[in-house]
Amino acid sequence: MQMNLWTTDEIEVIRQHYPSGGATECMKLLPGRTASAIQSKAKQYKIVTESANYSRKGDCDERELIVGEIRYMINLMYDINDYRRQKTHALLDVIVKSLS
Repeated sequence: MQMNLWTTDEIEVIRQHYPSGGATECMKLLPGRTASAIQSKAKQYKIVTESANYSRKGDCDERELIVGEIRYMINLMYDINDYRRQKTHALLDVIVKSLS
């Protein structure tokens, strides 16, 4: 099974449209992406629908955005089965926890 990498344009579509329209709206704008894939990407970037968290309206604080971008770059650098990918994500988790 081959994974298609996400483009920055696709992620921007999720940032702009997922909070108000969810995966259904994003699927219309991202042909070839499943609802499950869109929901997973939104979760990775901590983007929520307005109905799920109307007080945040899908916005992330700056640190969450930076961590999301770093995770995205890690995923681009390493194959999904590469142990270095898991280790790098684990290291990032430790760093984020220490900054909290």
